[in-house]
Amino acid sequence: MLYVATLVDGVDDTSRIIRRTLMRYLTLGSLIVFQATSVRVKKRFPTMDHILEAGMLDLCLLAVGQILCGIFILQILLCFQR
Repeated sequence: MLYVATLVDGVDDTSRIIRRTLMRYLTLGSLIVFQATSVRVKKRFPTMDHILEAGMLDLCLLAVGQILCGIFILQILLCFQR
């Protein structure tokens, strides 16, 4: 989080939105990796539908991720695309 805050500087609305979006994508990417590696997280979020219901994932983002190349790669691509 500190790295994102120092990488995207500025106090205007655009910088704030970019920081918030990057953190949302990084958090979702971490959640997906933890879902694949942690039993506790896998019990809490057994499927992508559960992540969707929790509000951590948008339906449009899920559809794009499934079409392109899988949800793991999508989060990394979105972070570096901005």
